[in-house]
Amino acid sequence: MNLEDVKAIFESSMEDNTIPVKIVQGLEKFDGKNLTNRVINHLVDTCPELRDINLRIVKKFSWTEIAWDSDNSLTVAYQTKNVAISCVYILGHNARYFSALDERNKKRLEILSDEAKLQKLLNVIQNYMKAKTEFGEFITHENFGTSIYKIREVADFKD
Repeated sequence: MNLEDVKAIFESSMEDNTIPVKIVQGLEKFDGKNLTNRVINHLVDTCPELRDINLRIVKKFSWTEIAWDSDNSLTVAYQTKNVAISCVYILGHNARYFSALDERNKKRLEILSDEAKLQKLLNVIQNYMKAKTEFGEFITHENFGTSIYKIREVADFKD
């Protein structure tokens, strides 16, 4: 493992919110109007990024969502009839795609810009990997018999 590998941990975990942002941007012109399939069709027709993601309205129990792909959705309202579009509501009730995602990505960028922290993390990972290897090589049946199981348990060691 090297410094580039450590950086890749954070670079590869940067989250993309293009789809939710495009959905909300498309909904802005319909703010205050009812959410209908016609609105969804308009979004798909006018935004190329929304074309091949199976964008649809989903009504569950007592709330309404705009869903895409197999497991992504934006909560639109906690009601299922006469659902009015409110972009402010959508942004506030879907933090995982907006404010919380921004915070997570901001933290990752902050870490990536701190060379000393990345180097320290690399050193800690390397020391951990070395210690884990030494532990596994030293705690054997030859050295400790069946007590190795208790030693491994106490040390929370997993192969």
